[in-house]
Amino acid sequence: MIHLARWALYLDTGLMFGMPAAAMAVGGCQVLTRWRGLLIGAGLFCIPLSIFGFLLNLSVMADLSLGNLDRGLIITLLFGSALGLALTARCLAAAIYVLLMARNFTRSSLVLGGVTVITLAWSGHGGASEGALGYVRLIGDILHLLAASAWIGALALFLLALLNVDVLDAGVEARVGPLLSAFALPGSVIVGTLLITGFSNMWFIAQPADWSTIAQDSYGRAMLAKLALFLTMLGLATVNRFILVPRLLGQNQERRAVSIAKVTIAVEAAAGIVILALVAWLGTLDPTAT
Repeated sequence: MIHLARWALYLDTGLMFGMPAAAMAVGGCQVLTRWRGLLIGAGLFCIPLSIFGFLLNLSVMADLSLGNLDRGLIITLLFGSALGLALTARCLAAAIYVLLMARNFTRSSLVLGGVTVITLAWSGHGGASEGALGYVRLIGDILHLLAASAWIGALALFLLALLNVDVLDAGVEARVGPLLSAFALPGSVIVGTLLITGFSNMWFIAQPADWSTIAQDSYGRAMLAKLALFLTMLGLATVNRFILVPRLLGQNQERRAVSIAKVTIAVEAAAGIVILALVAWLGTLDPTAT
């Protein structure tokens, strides 16, 4: 159950931050107008989901069922632990996010969506690390989460845009093509951030000389599966950028390019969702056993 709750929270906050971030990167807040209701719903869902996830974490830590959790323990950890403070910050940010998004204040909502993502770092291994290197690892995890959320949000935004395009409309390139084209530079920054923070996290888990043995346990195999899916997403993004986007911007083969783009972005998004599931699971495993 805790894995499912963590996965849902990663996806939910990823949309809250990622879709506005992608919209800002490709042309401004007006791109989001059609899907503000989706983001308001994500913000509303974030609050009970965060509380439920917090209680699940406590039940695992205390080795108790949800019904047997002690109220005193809940209050102590809520106000006296980094995990509890992160929960409070996330719920407050989500509540204000909903209010601002309802008033179409997308720029301010972007910042608050980022806060909901950042707080997730304290539920992972980076948040449990100590000392100067612990802070470095925590910052790396935060950057990794923000970059991953921006990618997931961008995929959601582009897929929604493509699904709402009439492939018989000769003006399709005037709307969807520029969106995908404008994301080329931000997309490169996202990929670079994920690569740097991903490999730095690997270094915290095991020295490079030991990476060849990483597939010997569940944590290592999950990391390799995550890497394989990331490379799949990167390959599909490359196809979109260098093959499909030029067709969408051109005058020929628009209908076929839109159809193919729908498939590639849908597959890319599916791979991203599976990666989030792996990340949710990895956060509950002990990397020191690797």
